[in-house]
Amino acid sequence: MAKHTTGKGAPRPAVPPVVPVPQVPRPRFREIDVLALLVVAVVIAHTWFARQALNPDGVSYLDLAGVLRRGDWSAFVQGYWSPFYPALIALIGGITGAGHLGMILIAHLLNGAATLLALAILWHWARDRHPFVGRAMIAALLLCSAGLPRIEAVTPDVLLLALIAALSYEALAKGGRNWFAIGLLLGLAFLIKTSAWPWLLVLIPLRLWGARGRDARVGVLRSTAVCIGLMLLWVVPVSLKYHEATLGSAGRLNYCWYLEHCDSRTPDTHLGNHRQYREVSLSDSVQMRWVDFDQSLPWTYAPWSDPTAWDAGVLTTGVTPPCASCTIGYWVEQARLVFGLWLLPLLLAAVLPLAWLDRRRGMLRELSGFHRDALTWSLAGLAGLAQFIAVHTEPRLIAPAALLLGLAAIQWLASPPPGSTPPATSPALGARAIRQLVASAGLIAVVGFGITRFGQAVDGAEHIAGVVASVSQTNADLAARGISQDHILVIGPVMPAEPSIYLAGGHVVAQIPPSSLPAFNALSSLRQSQLVTQLFGARARMVWLTTADADVRMVIIPQ
Repeated sequence: MAKHTTGKGAPRPAVPPVVPVPQVPRPRFREIDVLALLVVAVVIAHTWFARQALNPDGVSYLDLAGVLRRGDWSAFVQGYWSPFYPALIALIGGITGAGHLGMILIAHLLNGAATLLALAILWHWARDRHPFVGRAMIAALLLCSAGLPRIEAVTPDVLLLALIAALSYEALAKGGRNWFAIGLLLGLAFLIKTSAWPWLLVLIPLRLWGARGRDARVGVLRSTAVCIGLMLLWVVPVSLKYHEATLGSAGRLNYCWYLEHCDSRTPDTHLGNHRQYREVSLSDSVQMRWVDFDQSLPWTYAPWSDPTAWDAGVLTTGVTPPCASCTIGYWVEQARLVFGLWLLPLLLAAVLPLAWLDRRRGMLRELSGFHRDALTWSLAGLAGLAQFIAVHTEPRLIAPAALLLGLAAIQWLASPPPGSTPPATSPALGARAIRQLVASAGLIAVVGFGITRFGQAVDGAEHIAGVVASVSQTNADLAARGISQDHILVIGPVMPAEPSIYLAGGHVVAQIPPSSLPAFNALSSLRQSQLVTQLFGARARMVWLTTADADVRMVIIPQ
């Protein structure tokens, strides 16, 4: 056969055969994708409605973000509030140049982004599994807070919720093989919520017990070392500030407030003595007490923005030492709220339907063998719930532990070991319809909670918008008269009005606490005005008369 040549007799290259390009099938739009998109829309709407909401704890976190933006590390390092959340708010605020009120929006955007991150993790986890699993996981995320995640609360709890979703994925879906990632997540859990340290301590023996093989136990120890390294980033500065080795004051103060019922939390409730209390004689037999706060401090309300410093000045306090029967009764009531009320939607609507749909022989025996990791992390979730039951609990606090428990249970129920025999299913239309209905129980519960919460969110957004508008108008009117609300005297309780004080850009520099109100109210209006001018005219220009229902009446101190 003659050879094909080109040019000066060079052989021509062989022409490659035409190979048809394989047609890659387009990925089908899965049910989990539809669910995820719907939840994204719900989270965005929830974040929008909550964008101006503020709670007393949130004021403290925003205060900390503010001092960090100003570079005041000494004030930022304190023993009660956790550092990661305000540090993120400060970082984003510094980059965007957000003002005083803009920091509230940043906090809610962080909460919304954290919820979307948790959703993305669960979507990635469930996308190639049976649609029933995706429904259960999405329902677990949206029900673990006894309703939708608490985006409206300016606290780090939703941030911790996203971290627990990532931890669950690493520990359960990926088998805990990446010890560095798990250690990093556990260390961040402490920085997000420093009161989590007892739970982190319990995790060490629990994870060692659940580890199978020497390599797995070494991985637990390595991840623990990474966790401790991250914890030290906060523990060392706090210990240096207080001149003693400490993990913070959250555990000690919460024990005092909730188990010993001590009244020294703030001047709103304190009946004892404090270094910052002052007294004035109203008559030969009547004394009125007031509180003088350091005007150089950057806090909206010093006792709540730095509870550790306030507690250090307490001289006497009313304490009711917990008796055994009282404590047991308190724990029983806390447990009833957690398991009988707040956790019930998650268990009944997300976990139990999956247990019925994916039932199989020997499921319980799997927990000691193939699904020992699910048992380990289920126990970890229960330990997290127990920590809050022991001291103080509410839905947003238990949500991360509830999510961990729910996801561990779902992983066990929906992941049969090799060789297991699933239940025989009937192809009958009625049976399939019943299965679909049962598998949708969690989503139905989510819709029920969502309708209620969205109604509350809309009403709350309207109320908060009214408060913000009123405060802004008041500030503008006062500014026109050359008066600032920066230094405020509060007559009555501060905590209910603290968000409004923050919105006004104010700082409480003095307070006549509720315990002194009877003596003050017994005075004539003229005598009250004279007393306020005499005692506080040099400290403040504005008086806020407050009630426990957050009603506020403002008065200008005459100069």
